Amino acid sequence: MVTFEEEATRRVIAERTGADTSGLRLLAFPDLEANLRLQVARLASSPLFPAGIPVTGFVYDVGTGRLREAAHGSTRSEAA
Repeated sequence: MVTFEEEATRRVIAERTGADTSGLRLLAFPDLEANLRLQVARLASSPLFPAGIPVTGFVYDVGTGRLREAAHGSTRSEAA
């Protein structure tokens, strides 16, 4: 999702398919690790998970096939 700009991609889709893409959200983001940290924080603060569960985000390196830990947290404490 970091390799394209949302508006330009919507325009290409519309040109190639004739579809109305004005309401299409592709959710592009410019910084992979910043987005991953945000998603880990969002999950860790969710009331849907019990307290104390580790939440970890990994980045997959297409070139090497390896995972690299990029964000870590845990769900809210019992006192939260």
